[in-house]
Amino acid sequence: AGGDKYVAEFDSTTVTGFLKAYKVKDDGDFEASPTWEAGAKLLETGSNARKIITNYGNGTSAGVAFRWDSLPADYQTQVQTGGAITVSAANAPKVVAYVRGDQSLEGLNGLRQRDGSLLGPIVNGTPWIQGPPSAEIYGSTGYADFFAKNKARQRVLWVPANDGMLHAFNVTTGEELFAYVPGALANRLVEIPLQRGTTARTKLAGANFTSGATENQPTGTVWPYVDGNPFTADVKVTSGADSVWRTYLLGTLGRGGKAVYALDVSMSADPLTTDPAVSYLSESNAASIFKWQFTSDDDADLGYVTSDVSVHPATNQPTPIAKMKNGKFAMLLGNGNRSSSGKAVLFVLYMDGPNAGSWTGRYDKIVADAGSGNGLSTPRWEDVDGDGMADVVYAGDLKGNMWKFDVSNANPANWDVAYKSGSTNLPLFQAVYQGPTVSGVTPAPINLPISTIPQVMYMGKGGMMVNFGTGSAFDETAGTFPNPDMVNRVYGIWDRPGMGAARALPPSSGNTLQLRTYTRNASTGIVTTSSATAMDWSSKDGWYFDLPGGSESVLSDPSVDAGVLTLVGVRPKPASSDDCSNTPYSTLYALDPISGRAERNTQGTVDVSGNTVVIAGQEIADQKIRVVSDRTKKAFTKQCKAGEPGCTCTGSECTKEAPTCSAGQRAKRATGKSADVVLCSSSSPRLQWREIPGLRTDQ
Repeated sequence: AGGDKYVAEFDSTTVTGFLKAYKVKDDGDFEASPTWEAGAKLLETGSNARKIITNYGNGTSAGVAFRWDSLPADYQTQVQTGGAITVSAANAPKVVAYVRGDQSLEGLNGLRQRDGSLLGPIVNGTPWIQGPPSAEIYGSTGYADFFAKNKARQRVLWVPANDGMLHAFNVTTGEELFAYVPGALANRLVEIPLQRGTTARTKLAGANFTSGATENQPTGTVWPYVDGNPFTADVKVTSGADSVWRTYLLGTLGRGGKAVYALDVSMSADPLTTDPAVSYLSESNAASIFKWQFTSDDDADLGYVTSDVSVHPATNQPTPIAKMKNGKFAMLLGNGNRSSSGKAVLFVLYMDGPNAGSWTGRYDKIVADAGSGNGLSTPRWEDVDGDGMADVVYAGDLKGNMWKFDVSNANPANWDVAYKSGSTNLPLFQAVYQGPTVSGVTPAPINLPISTIPQVMYMGKGGMMVNFGTGSAFDETAGTFPNPDMVNRVYGIWDRPGMGAARALPPSSGNTLQLRTYTRNASTGIVTTSSATAMDWSSKDGWYFDLPGGSESVLSDPSVDAGVLTLVGVRPKPASSDDCSNTPYSTLYALDPISGRAERNTQGTVDVSGNTVVIAGQEIADQKIRVVSDRTKKAFTKQCKAGEPGCTCTGSECTKEAPTCSAGQRAKRATGKSADVVLCSSSSPRLQWREIPGLRTDQ
């Protein structure tokens, strides 16, 4: 009890975002009403009092206050005439004032009105909580001192929004501490006051606000700006002749642009205040806070990066951050969607950033597929030899390829795709759907796009189990959500020792994979699995199953926690649905990552033809969930709420026969706005082996 759940929402009609905090009650449930809502609190803060910074390019003085008179002349030019929509020299400062929160020019016949909230829509970005240093880093000089110095650091809630800003909020009060406007958006800021739900010209005092013969507004219900996912990580960077530990915040623009940014948010304890975030996060510190940006202008292979962010179990750090074999900390990044080249590329962006504004020689990249129409999704790295550094990287692409990269050499020049035929790169596996033959006609096979991170587990017989789902919802091009001609799948591929040499890579036909059959009850939406065939690992390289819904897709990152693979399948509502909303249906799946079957009772049981079977999936109202540690008593009490699995109510008293988790077990919660599923695990030697880097049973 005493914790909080933070929920991000948006209203596409009013182009407004909401960030709500819900307290955890003593029984482990959440309060029905929010403690605070950040967008409304922003209305109480005068625009001039807000602390907002931006940047122009890279360099030691690139970070500046986001105030018109503080912006470099070239930045001001970008605001005025750098984009598809331009404004006069007199109106350009009004754009900056509006983005800062000035509402004096809003109205039915003026700039877009912001009623009830100054926060922009939070659509694809996920809030991130920054706390004191908590990484599990071994053998690195100075981290213990860094930890000790910052262990009392105040927590900060970072939230990306499509008002053009990354916001920092006080986790307790919801007050805004700080905001950052990525400089890569400078030429698009003029669009933000124009999204009024009409294509008519925006006017002030009867005159056109924008210049030119027409006002060519972007399309869509919500225009994306800062739409990617931020995260914070402890990294070692160069400072003069020394290397020092710092906490960096990194993020992408998601659908808002082809760019990555880095801020220094170390916020070391300040003797002048009990809250270092207040004193450090300021406009006067802009040049120190902003570290670097990496955009498609620096490398044309960078596309729109829409990755979710999870935490790596080996380091307790965000998965994109890894210490590489050359000793440098880096952000591992798939190049994303719709790069100008259409290649599938793995970027290794070193935390030191560019030199004198130039990225030449300051990052590495591996091209997996040099063709067109492709893009690499979120990568997952693993430390095979236990030295705390990345050895292999797995990542899927939009053509259904699951790539394995070998980065185990100290020389980056030797990093490459792991499997090859001669000089040709080969994926570990390619996900392909072959439609049925109808009237003698067999349709062409469809490559199943992989847009989310794979989950990786060590196998007892060596090698890795690589779990992933297919599906994409980036845009309306062929192969993306919803596609009625495509059946998406979930896979578990064993990347066994000797793969690609002593044993052939598994074919895309899936002939060496065990098919699991998942069936959805049309009335209840409950999904069960009926294929109980034991896995023959001598002949099988893993398993797969077809998602049972029409156009059902995996659009957010799966997770492996407490020995359970959880993922959300999203499918469009059928035309016959009488639901007033067109929000897609969502199903939370929980299954064993090794066998591909639902083996643990995490969501209850159901009777199927007289047999009691474990529920593999059930309907939820969330398209994204987060699996978190549960320190409440909810998992260890017989008390329950009506509607929960195994819950029986007599009057207002609801109980179940036994607690969800047994004494001595650990509990985790798969939670979202409405989803709330408890997962239990025992402190077994195998689990500990997998969680502590460097500990191997053969050493």
